Amino acid sequence: MLYLIRNEMERKDLGNRARWSIKQNYSIDLIADRYIGLYQRMLEEDPKMCGICGEIDFNKGVATEPIQKMCRLMAHRGPDDEGILFVKEINISK
Repeated sequence: MLYLIRNEMERKDLGNRARWSIKQNYSIDLIADRYIGLYQRMLEEDPKMCGICGEIDFNKGVATEPIQKMCRLMAHRGPDDEGILFVKEINISK
């Protein structure tokens, strides 16, 4: 922190790179498109789905176990089917 406080150019460069990364990877349009595509793929697989849960982490990926637990917790909602869609950084259950 002291280094950045003392070095204005480095501080500005770090801020600019962080801003660029956020705009490239986390814009509202990009995130919305990812969600829409994900929901469309899930509905194509099973249009009668009545429960959905999931986790998205674009930095480190996600684990399957928490999603399986979420899926079990909503099993009483039906239908008589379940599935997990795992795509690198996105893990969705129905």
